[in-house]
Amino acid sequence: MDDRVFENTGDGYNVDIMDYSGLEDLESLDLDNVYGVNAQETEVGFREDGTRIYVKDVDSFDEDIAQSHIAASIVGDHMHVLTPDIAYDHRYGKILMEEMPGEILEPGRNQYAESDFGTLYQAVAQKLLIGDIDFSGNILITEEGTASPIDYDSVGRDLITSKTTLKTTNIYDYLDADILHREASNLARRIDEEALEEDLRTEKWLKQSWCDGEEQYDPVVWHGLLEGSIENIINTIRVFQN
Repeated sequence: MDDRVFENTGDGYNVDIMDYSGLEDLESLDLDNVYGVNAQETEVGFREDGTRIYVKDVDSFDEDIAQSHIAASIVGDHMHVLTPDIAYDHRYGKILMEEMPGEILEPGRNQYAESDFGTLYQAVAQKLLIGDIDFSGNILITEEGTASPIDYDSVGRDLITSKTTLKTTNIYDYLDADILHREASNLARRIDEEALEEDLRTEKWLKQSWCDGEEQYDPVVWHGLLEGSIENIINTIRVFQN
């Protein structure tokens, strides 16, 4: 039974682009066949233009992830790179993510050799700049061989944490650290850090961290946006700008 109210919610982030009630042919998703989507309750539907949209229920996580995706969307816009459309529908507590067609990056399948290394470095650099430590399983390779980052559950970690996490993944074994640093620097220099910081700090849905409250959290908690995340993002960008 579809219990959605079929009207635009008007409350959330990017709901003018897409909202939960407006998705067509909405159905539950078999997570075993989907990369980069790991919520316990996940659905898929279609926007009016035919774009396939993945839906995460933020209540299925121990820590909310809506803010993490919103912050990543804002930073991506300031980098002037192609990123999937992201929306947060507050009325239903849903994160909506545009599908990025491709296959998960799997070293064993020799996709590194087949991929465009320039876009691979850029994809990893994007996650590094926004402090998203969820590297594994969240970079896709398209049929054209270009790489694209997806899924932003853990944005805003400090640079040391991000680099340390990256070094534990198979991806790092195929990357040259100097080239990665250069690509991150190129992306960071596209950003007006003052304008970015203003957008992050004035965004309604980022003004209070849902993951903190009065309770103390482990600083390496995997999901959500933690206290100090905006400072971490800005500081990381400054490092690579200099």
